[in-house]
Amino acid sequence: GGLLAFLSVLVVAVQSNDSSYLTARKANGSSKAFIVINFLYIRHSWQKASELCKRYGSNLVTVESYKQNNFTADLAAKPLRGRADSAASYWLGYQTQNNLQTNTLAAAAGNQISQYYGHWALEQPSIEDGQCVKSVIRNEKQEWELTRCETLLPFMCQIKARPR
Repeated sequence: GGLLAFLSVLVVAVQSNDSSYLTARKANGSSKAFIVINFLYIRHSWQKASELCKRYGSNLVTVESYKQNNFTADLAAKPLRGRADSAASYWLGYQTQNNLQTNTLAAAAGNQISQYYGHWALEQPSIEDGQCVKSVIRNEKQEWELTRCETLLPFMCQIKARPR
């Protein structure tokens, strides 16, 4: 009940010979498995979204490859299609660190990446726009933008799964 009623679990990538695991399309080139829990109809600030993901043993979704960027765009595109509010955007699990003075983004999961890795929109990253990373889907393409962390956006959570 409650919040769990809103969850729809999507197996994004699981690679295993064990029949207890579901197999789905791989989102990146590695053999790492992860499950994305889709909260796309619930809108929260970046911090609240991150806290909700952690409550269920997961983190805000992060993108670690070009293929995964396209895959998460595909997951989000259908539910976000036709939404006029906040365009077609949702939270990614990254925040700027030190106002980008060190050129790094901190992930909700605790790791860091270079700001140069991201799939940024034109004129981004722009620290004047905010410190949290949102994904914006335009013309079937997913791009990243910085925005204020208090903005209310839908989000996805990612659970790392390891084959037994």
